[in-house]
Order: sequence, then structure tokens, then C-alpha cells
Amino acid sequence: MLHGTSSLPRVGIKSDKDAVVVEKLKAAGAIPLLVSTTPEYCLSWECYNKVTGRTLNPHRLSRTPGGSSGGEAALNGAGASCFGVGSDIAGSIRVPSQFVGIFGHKPTSGIISVDGHFPTSGDKKFLKYLSIGPMCRYSKDLPTLTHIMSNEVFHSQLRLDQPIHTKDIDIYYLTAASSFSLSFWNVDELIQQRMLDAASHFKSNGVNVQHLNESFKNSDAEYIDMSEILEISICTFFTIEDIPDLLSNCGTSKRKDLWNELVKSLLGYSDYTTQALYFYALHSTNGFISLTKRDAYIKKGNEIRQKLLKRLGTNGVLFFPTFPQSAMRHSESITKLSGVMYAMFFNILGFPSTNVPMGKDEKKLPIGFQVISAPYQDRNCFAIAREIEAAFGGWQL
Repeated sequence: MLHGTSSLPRVGIKSDKDAVVVEKLKAAGAIPLLVSTTPEYCLSWECYNKVTGRTLNPHRLSRTPGGSSGGEAALNGAGASCFGVGSDIAGSIRVPSQFVGIFGHKPTSGIISVDGHFPTSGDKKFLKYLSIGPMCRYSKDLPTLTHIMSNEVFHSQLRLDQPIHTKDIDIYYLTAASSFSLSFWNVDELIQQRMLDAASHFKSNGVNVQHLNESFKNSDAEYIDMSEILEISICTFFTIEDIPDLLSNCGTSKRKDLWNELVKSLLGYSDYTTQALYFYALHSTNGFISLTKRDAYIKKGNEIRQKLLKRLGTNGVLFFPTFPQSAMRHSESITKLSGVMYAMFFNILGFPSTNVPMGKDEKKLPIGFQVISAPYQDRNCFAIAREIEAAFGGWQL
């Protein structure tokens, strides 16, 4: 199948073998239909490229299905496929899943092989942050697909074939990070309300539910400050040294100049998309954050990780936004990049996370939020997703 990753210089390139995850699915009886569309080099949160053009959201054609796994999301959200396989390094499964109203799971880091994925990197941090996972309309498919796709060595830790009851799961919720982050627009009020509705549903059924920090406001040792997760995510992610070089893959011996190509793309003359070039511009400038501050942010991220590991344990989950709003208009994502902090942060931490659909907003566009657990506790996410689907309806076309 085609392996060009939606980039003009790679048009016509085909894979010479199946990725490991595809081999596993085919061995279990799955029938691949196609390689769906992505943004160039999977480097955007909307699905546009110069090879196949623009992918549309099945709920409203003037909106994006998100990215990078936007083609998979659009097909599955429209009911055109039984399930999909996406990749997620900064929300690229979960954001599209919210935009089209399906379930999308970013698994625990490392449990599913990324061998055969492009782009790839020799940097171990890249391979840690990148996950491959299932996208589907029905929550009951999540544990089965994750079991098939995951490396057998992790099956005993994941315990996906063992029953779990939602009453045994502790639920924490946080409806927004903070207004003190670089993020300059708030989580939609209806998304926040739907998170509270879900929390209330579980609480009324005897589940232990509490705000992430309400009981720890006066304890610095226990309080989990999420106000700078955008800065933490950017600084940590951009320590990756070996990233695929978009501008060297152009059929010539000379590497093209990033800033020239960025200007040309804004004028419509570049062979590369503006979104992909903008990513490389951010990487080259460390997201416009000084190296001194970078080290402090990375340290803070490690501290938050340890606190969340302790809080969630083996039987806890966190309700947290997937993205601050429903599906964006086409070409709007570059002005709202800060919104990906909600999903991207958990790539950095390596925690499993599932987007769960929660109906539609006043624009008739799907909304949802993510259910997060500690590493190797993916089944907690699935159990909560099943109950939310039963209570609130799940996927709606």
C-alpha cells in the first residue's frame, strides 16, 4: 500500500511489507481497506495535504475531522469502516475522534509496536511519545482491538481479558487546565458541563468521584498544577533530536531552506504545507522558550507525572478535556495550536487515554473528553468508556 505520508516528494512510494500492528490485525482476521488520508508527515491537527487535498468532517463538510488521523476518523465517524488504526504523538487519535464523535484510544506508551510507521526517528523519546491505537464507534471494540494490536509480553500487565467493575474505579475530574497557560481560549462551557454530567452519573451510582485538586488545595505536596502543561509539552517534545527531515526529502542533494519555504507556502508557491513547515519552525526555535526555562518546565512535568501516578494508582481515572472546542473550520487549526496541550501532555507522560463521545453541541458537532489512567491500566479507561456510552449514547451520526 502507499506509504508517501501525503507529501509531494514522496508520491508513489509504497511500503514493501506490513507494519507489525497490521500483521497482527490481519492474522486476527481483519481486512485492510485502504491507507487513509493524513496531513503532510502527520504534522497537523487538521487533515489537508497537497497530494489528496482536504478531508472533510462527515458531520459538517465545512469543518475538519482533525489530524493527523483525520482520514481514519472521517471514515469511521461516517460509518464507512468497522474500525480504524491511528497514530498519536500529540493527540492525533483523540482529537480527530472527538471531532467526529467516536472512541479513540492512545494506549500506554510502548505496548503496541510502531515498527513500520512513517514518520519515524532513531530518538528513543520519539518512539516513547508516539503511539498506535484503535479508533472505533463502539466502546466494546476497544479492549479487543488493543489486545490484538499489543505486544504479547504486555498482556499479563494489561489484564484486558479480566472483568472490571466501574464501582471499583476512583474518578477524578478537571474541566480545564488554567487561564495562566499560554493557551488563550477557554474550554467550551458545554464540554465542561458534559464532563460534570458524566461525573455526576457515576457519583449517583456509588462511585468515588472527586475534583482532582479540591481536597488538596492547601497541600503543595499533593496539589497537581496543570496550568503550564502546554509549555511543559512543547519543551519536552522538542528535546527530540532526530526528527524526519521534510526538507531533505525532495529529490535533490541540497536541503531546502525552512524560512524560504515557509514564506513561499504563505504565498501558495511551496511544495510543502504551511502546517508542516510551521512545526519545523517551532522545533528550530524550541517553541520560542529559552533553554533555561525549558529545563525548569521539563522538571515540573516529571513532578506532575509522579503525582498523577500516585493519585491514579491501579484503579483511578482522570476526566480531562480532549480539545477545548468541537471541530474547527478548515485552515483554522494553525491559530489554535495551544488547544492540543490537553492531549499532547499525556503523550509526554506515556499515560493511556481514551476519547469518549458525549453527544453534540449547539452547532450539531460532536464533543467529548478524554478518560486517562496510569500506565498499563488501559482497561480502566475502557470500563468507564463503556458505562458512559450506555448512559449518554456514544456515537451519533
